[in-house]
Amino acid sequence: MAPPASLPPRQVSLFVSLLLLVLSFLPFHVSHLLRRALSYLPPDYRLPGTVTLVGAGPGDPNLLTIAAHSALRTADVVISDLLVPTSITRLTRGTLLLLPRHTRPTSDAAQSDANAWMIAHALKGLRVVRLKGGDPFVFGRGGEELLYLRKRGVEPTVVPGISSCVAAGSTALVPLTHRGLADQFLVVTGRGRGGRAPHLPPFNPRRTLVIMMGMARLPGIVDALLREAAYPPRTPVAVVERATWSDQRVVTGTLEDIVSIVTAEGVGNPAVVYIGSVVLALRGGLDEELLAQLANDADEGIEVGEEQRQQHSAKVATH
Repeated sequence: MAPPASLPPRQVSLFVSLLLLVLSFLPFHVSHLLRRALSYLPPDYRLPGTVTLVGAGPGDPNLLTIAAHSALRTADVVISDLLVPTSITRLTRGTLLLLPRHTRPTSDAAQSDANAWMIAHALKGLRVVRLKGGDPFVFGRGGEELLYLRKRGVEPTVVPGISSCVAAGSTALVPLTHRGLADQFLVVTGRGRGGRAPHLPPFNPRRTLVIMMGMARLPGIVDALLREAAYPPRTPVAVVERATWSDQRVVTGTLEDIVSIVTAEGVGNPAVVYIGSVVLALRGGLDEELLAQLANDADEGIEVGEEQRQQHSAKVATH
């Protein structure tokens, strides 16, 4: 039974504090049921709800952080993307809600569902986990969700996760950086906001280019790299499909043949694409002759790229 509505604020606060203390000593399933029951009380008497944005990592449950595992095991509600494997979502002991992205017309519609679910359950006094593949702030729209919740009076906490842009390369023996080959890396999305094509930087022989969520547009991306960004056709490429999952696959090639290779092999999402000489650093085939070829391609690529950029700038200036 709910406490009298006439209780002064101080007594209400003591009532809530006492409930929190009692719940902390109870087994999860008991406290979960009690929190559910208390969510039907008037708002002033509900327990304070929480939202935690949790990175699920690349897919292998062994790569979950301790904080992520703890959040999943103590959440009343877990809201998960469909790309998070069941080996992770089944760790949930509360209610699991899967975003029905496959039945929604756009990703924005699915995001609206996630936002509505998070705030609704948090305002009921429940502990909510928003579970996202990789890291919440690496192409995960975690920042948008944080701002949405903050605007409505709920300040979420964030549990980082291992991003697949790093993990996929490590499991496939493709380092993002390697002394003498790459001293920088750049991560881009294969699909921009509103369906726009991604901005691709000009070729840099010392940079590893990482493309996430780019399989659907791989032919166009490769064409843009060759035609507009002056990438040499022989630039090595690796595609890591379902990184760290039990059925992980790695296919390699060059910019001139990778599209035909992934098509023939039936490679699909989720996958991460690595472009640069580091693809060969640990996987064999990197000898002095090939290094010389890559260096020559790099010099030619920079010269051609600069010429193409000047021509493009002149063309834009005349319009």
